[in-house]
Amino acid sequence: MKSVWAHINKYLPERSEACLILVTNSEGSSPGRAAFKMVVWKNGNLFGTIGGGMMEHKLVELARTRLAKGETRNFQRQQFHSKEHSQQSGMICSGSQDLAFLFINKSYQQLVAAINKAEENPKGQEISYNPSGIYFDDLCSAEKTEHTIKEGEEIWYKEVINTRRRIHIFGGGHVSLALSKLMKELDYFVTVYDDREGLNTLEENQWADQKVIVDFGMPEKWLDFDPQDTVVITTFGYRTDKQVLKAIYHLPFAYIGMLGSEKKIQQLWQELQDEGIKKEKLAHVFAPLGMPIYSKNTTEIAISIAGQIIRERNKKLSTGRSY
Repeated sequence: MKSVWAHINKYLPERSEACLILVTNSEGSSPGRAAFKMVVWKNGNLFGTIGGGMMEHKLVELARTRLAKGETRNFQRQQFHSKEHSQQSGMICSGSQDLAFLFINKSYQQLVAAINKAEENPKGQEISYNPSGIYFDDLCSAEKTEHTIKEGEEIWYKEVINTRRRIHIFGGGHVSLALSKLMKELDYFVTVYDDREGLNTLEENQWADQKVIVDFGMPEKWLDFDPQDTVVITTFGYRTDKQVLKAIYHLPFAYIGMLGSEKKIQQLWQELQDEGIKKEKLAHVFAPLGMPIYSKNTTEIAISIAGQIIRERNKKLSTGRSY
């Protein structure tokens, strides 16, 4: 999935001028969230989104008009998704969003190339957006450029790039294959673990960033995760599911889920309690995992799992909804 920065890096040499529209803040049911961005080229081409709908159409036209007139001074605008406000977006979903309009030309080529390259680097790096333009820590700390932030200048927005969420999928079977594809589309860094060499579904998995053959019974050799990671357990059998769960259940991951029937889960929970693990210590584990959508095949199962992961990830965000 190409990022806006990769797109700009590819086309800036030939298209020369563009407006980057960036969502810097959102409240309530705003369709565009902070860090949403799109690029409007002077020739009319578009890439990315700031939330869609009438609001996006109006702001794209505003950017096109400014580019056509050569009015390329950076500015901010607030949009309210309600007819009660003078700066209404044309939408009635309630909420609001703040946007920055940042104009880019060929002088940005070095900066854009550096940001694009950094997106492939596992180290998170910071971009700042301000009235003068865009500032990228690595490039501007190394040399002064016309895009360097001036001392005391207002910062409109900061974001850290290449902090991709990570998912660890234990088991390389059919569900793992379908889930890997979905989570890759959701821009997760996907690692799949299995204890079977030459497994056909693991070899077919073109969406996994890493494929690792491990002994599930030796977690000291593979257990090196970040607390914000997501873990899905869907190994070949009951014994290996139990080995993985025992190794990680007590760790503060963003999400832990395990595939299995209700009968299997009940039996496993009872075994773990008999071994001294209190039931409340397992309460945060989603088992059986996935949302109840009556899934009948591996793709539907993967969708139910991905949906549950998204819900848990986003449930504390302000949406303006009652659910």
